[in-house]
Amino acid sequence: MDAFVVAAVVVAAYALGSISFAMLAVRWKLGVDLRTVGSGNLGATNASRVLGRGYGVAIYLLDFLKGFAPVFVTERFLGDPPLFGANGPPLAAAAGLAAFLGHCYPAWHGFRGGKGVATASGLVIALSPAAGFTALAVFGLLVLTVRMISVGSTLAAAVLPFAYIAFAGRATAFSGRGGYVTGLFTLIAAWVIVRHRSNLVRVWNGTEAKIGSKKTSPPSPTSETDAKTQGPAADALAPDSGNRT
Repeated sequence: MDAFVVAAVVVAAYALGSISFAMLAVRWKLGVDLRTVGSGNLGATNASRVLGRGYGVAIYLLDFLKGFAPVFVTERFLGDPPLFGANGPPLAAAAGLAAFLGHCYPAWHGFRGGKGVATASGLVIALSPAAGFTALAVFGLLVLTVRMISVGSTLAAAVLPFAYIAFAGRATAFSGRGGYVTGLFTLIAAWVIVRHRSNLVRVWNGTEAKIGSKKTSPPSPTSETDAKTQGPAADALAPDSGNRT
């Protein structure tokens, strides 16, 4: 495959992935840098604490599309050719990985991005709908039962490579294109779990905040101006040490 086309696809996927819709939404609505409020994470969960659940859902879907679109477009319009020869990794997987890295390490936000769960779910469902929806079902079930997004994210990630192997079959999952997809899913799973290690420590200690739990109130206002800024928005803007998802 032409090296220019490969480079263009990978760079475009990274550029798309590095657009932080969470950062843009919070800056547009409140005029603040999301990295300085809540958990400091540039993701849908932190944005939902600041802006509300509706914004959080919308941002999750946009981050999902950042992972889904590069894979879908590459497969649909370029035929998902292998890189570096007939036995090379598929271009669609490379595009999905570039988008994922763009979300986690956005160049124009100081290479400080989100944890990549939503973007990863998009590229995973594009590459393997069966494995992706299985992991998504695990995530949904755990969030509904334990009400901790961190638990749902990490366990869904852990299930992902095994779900792909089960649906694809061992012969497919460990050879050719399937082998690269297995490797990518394993890498993503490990990344998501490592990025949530502090959350898992809090889960173990019983201090991880649950969905719907009250936020820690900010310090009392010290002036009339400060008092005017307090309330639900200011409460959400207070640094959150209890649930960094």
